[in-house]
Amino acid sequence: MASDSRCSDEHDTHVTSTKKVYRLSNGALYGYAGDSDDRDLRALLSKSTPRKMPTRAQLATLKTDAKVIVVFPKGQCYTIEIEFDKEKTNDWVASVDLITDEIVAVGSGYQFAMGAMEAGKSPAEAVRIACRRDLACAPPVQWEPLDRKKVRPPA
Repeated sequence: MASDSRCSDEHDTHVTSTKKVYRLSNGALYGYAGDSDDRDLRALLSKSTPRKMPTRAQLATLKTDAKVIVVFPKGQCYTIEIEFDKEKTNDWVASVDLITDEIVAVGSGYQFAMGAMEAGKSPAEAVRIACRRDLACAPPVQWEPLDRKKVRPPA
C-alpha cells in the first residue's frame, strides 16, 4: 500500500507531512484520504476482522470525512467512505465495500494512480506519478508491504 503525504483541510491549506499509511494492531494495512484526525477510525478498524467489519451506522458516528482502504493480512480488501450528506440526509453517512479488483485507490490523485497500476506500475510508483500530475498530491511517498517480510522499494 502506498500514499502521498499531502493533506488538505476545508480551507485548502496543504500540509505535506501527513502520515496516511498505517499497520493496525490486527495486522491490517490502513490507508486514508480525508480528515487528518482519523484516530478513532483507526482504533475501530484495529478491532475489526474481514468477517466483522464496523456497520455503516458505527462508522457514521465518527463524523470524520474519510475515504479509506483496509487490507487484511490474507488479502481481503475493503473501502470505507464516511461523509456529511448535506443534500439527502443532512447527516453523516458511511459505506463499507468489499473490493474484489486487484487495483484500488482513493483520494484526489486516484485516477492517475489507478491508470499507472493498470499499466503495470507498483503502488509506490503509481503514487509518484499521481504526485507529478495532481496538485493536491505531494511527496514523499509512504509505502508499506502487505507481507511484513518484503523489503521497501527504494525512495
